[in-house]
Amino acid sequence: MRTLRGATIALPLIFITLLLAACSGGVAKPEGWASPVFDAEMTYTFQNKDSLTAIDGAGNVRWAFPDKNKTGQKDIKLEAVYGKPVLLNGTLYFATHGGDVLAVSASNGDLIWRVDIQESVVGNVAIADGRIALGTTEGNLFVRNLLDGAAPPAWPAKGKRVDGPIWAPILTQNGLLYVATMRGHVLAFDLDTSRETWTSQFKADGAIADLALLPDGRLFVPSLDKHVYILDAKSGVQIGESIATSDWAWGLPAVTASGAIVFSDISGRVYAIDSPTGATLWTYDTGDRVKSSPVIIGNTVLLADRAPTVHFIDATTGQRLNAVPLTNVGTIRATPTVREGVAFFLTTKGHIMKADPALRAVIEERVGRYRQ
Repeated sequence: MRTLRGATIALPLIFITLLLAACSGGVAKPEGWASPVFDAEMTYTFQNKDSLTAIDGAGNVRWAFPDKNKTGQKDIKLEAVYGKPVLLNGTLYFATHGGDVLAVSASNGDLIWRVDIQESVVGNVAIADGRIALGTTEGNLFVRNLLDGAAPPAWPAKGKRVDGPIWAPILTQNGLLYVATMRGHVLAFDLDTSRETWTSQFKADGAIADLALLPDGRLFVPSLDKHVYILDAKSGVQIGESIATSDWAWGLPAVTASGAIVFSDISGRVYAIDSPTGATLWTYDTGDRVKSSPVIIGNTVLLADRAPTVHFIDATTGQRLNAVPLTNVGTIRATPTVREGVAFFLTTKGHIMKADPALRAVIEERVGRYRQ
């Protein structure tokens, strides 16, 4: 079992305990919490921590990966997937806590290529210009070719070392890769040359476990120092004052039609921030801890807490529209996937829950199980 080496350096004991419980990183039983992916015909989801399945519109499971009866898959053990797979041109790309980077056919579940980097991955991968990028808990940034998984000439096959473990998703835009570390650094690298592009690194006072690009060329940087920072993506320079939160800021933002930034902290308080000024427009308290991030459909914010309860919140006022408790489904840690005006939540027991903002209701998608 690989562990999240270096991930707990200089962190308080209570923080270590929370992260190990919430992330399952470095513990004996990693759970994973990857969000489902859709195309026109299929839902691709992890019904359990070590099996990716393709489910058709009737709820039938068409294939599962790995399949011990297929060539090259008998010895594959996914060992939990935390990052949402990327579906591109009929191929699913993802990385695992066990250290595998994989390309799998979306049509039949066949293995296209596999690379074992021998390090743990808990964040999303990024894809751009024919390459896939990912960060590891051991503090290395990997870039590989989409075609065959080989390392491009500018990128070391054993990864490019950064200062601290990487848990946040890798981001890419305009030929740059953005990386955040659990030592509080945010860095930018040129995808073609692997060189750092910012004159100086940004440094927060706490670990950074998530990272997001905002629509207007800025970076959203939540930190476990109980602050959120907004950076200029080109220079890495902080824009305005940091935004104070009541607890560790760990999660991705959603943006309203008017440009307000909506996010939550780990204690379950939700914030709507005016984008130009940083002023707080409203707050909302879920009443429980939150790992999943919010999504916005129309004028409704949807967010699940640990209980789990799915909250429907008015995006303009922060008023509670409804709160739907779920029973016997596990909890929710994955950020929902939005499709055709509905949010799909994946639970830790493999249930797919469909939250409809028009009805302010949640129902379960009935799906079969795959038997080899």
